[in-house]
Amino acid sequence: MTGLLELREKIKYFYYRNEPYVTPALRFVVGLITFIALNSKIGSMAILNNFLVVVFVSAICAFLPIWVLVTVASVFSLGHMFSLSMELALIGLAVYLIMYLLYFRLGKKDVHWCLLTVLMFSLGVPYLAPIAVGLLCDPVTIIPMAFGVIIYYLLQTIGACIENGVEDMLQATMQSILSNQAMILVVVTFVLSAGLVYVVRRLYIENAWKMAVLSGAAFQFLVILIGGLIMKTEISIIGLLLGTVLAVAGGFVIEFCRLLLDYRRTEEVQYEDDEYYYYVKAVPKVTAQVLADEGRRAGAGRRSPASAGRMPAHSRTGQRRVPVQSRTSAQGRRSMEGAERAVQRPGTMSRTAGTGRTAERSYRRTQVTSGVDNES
Repeated sequence: MTGLLELREKIKYFYYRNEPYVTPALRFVVGLITFIALNSKIGSMAILNNFLVVVFVSAICAFLPIWVLVTVASVFSLGHMFSLSMELALIGLAVYLIMYLLYFRLGKKDVHWCLLTVLMFSLGVPYLAPIAVGLLCDPVTIIPMAFGVIIYYLLQTIGACIENGVEDMLQATMQSILSNQAMILVVVTFVLSAGLVYVVRRLYIENAWKMAVLSGAAFQFLVILIGGLIMKTEISIIGLLLGTVLAVAGGFVIEFCRLLLDYRRTEEVQYEDDEYYYYVKAVPKVTAQVLADEGRRAGAGRRSPASAGRMPAHSRTGQRRVPVQSRTSAQGRRSMEGAERAVQRPGTMSRTAGTGRTAERSYRRTQVTSGVDNES
């Protein structure tokens, strides 16, 4: 565990130190994978299917905001659809416009989850998408995730029907958008699962993130299995089970990288201000430094039998440990002794200014009084 935490800290340190270079590199890789996946599914336009064009466009998108990459990927897919049929391109454009108009009214900071959802489907880990959205994002991010599912099924239908002719392709595309029961089941399941994960991980319970991952994965498995049997859709039980296991593993990896808590050292704090009295439950994060400190304390607490009966070092050498007095107490004691000497011997100034002035005034009054008595 300590080695994994140290590796995580090194990766974070490397990223924060080289962020101006790492972020464009990651965007370039994501763009390259996205455009290659699009060309492999519906690569009908020759100019867009050129690898040099793909690399050039990915390099440009690497230095632009992430939503630009999503927009360029949409244009790529529309270009391939247009090369097949103008009607097909209009259908795809309508889907994209509905997504952009609906989501951009709420915000566009998480629109890349539409692209990431499509990539997760292409990489064979689709059930990780709602778990990741529920753990890392706000509920509004469910909208681009749902559109990502719709776009994936749209591209899959077009890619499967390319060889069947334009008319069959248009009919299958419209049927996929309006009455594809498998797509509707997955969209509804993903939306509800992401909402469930979000709610559970915000509960005030121990291991809330782990409970959120397990509950979301179990919910997806049961709903898709039961819904597929009811709707009579083709479902691979082995694929569903394997995808659920991969989703749970991915969720635990996200928790390890994002928020790993040590519930053994939970603290409950109470404090107040002028208006409220607070009850705070603080759970520390697990870091490599914390585990190293615990290991050193545990090693120091375990004394071997050979050293258990040994005398301290100062006893073996014959030296006696003398208590050390603080500098403040020694100075205070010297000031008190100086004040006492000043009182006993008038005319002698003390190191303490206030005590010395008092002793000098007392001495002068004594001299004046004695002089008056001598004259009389």
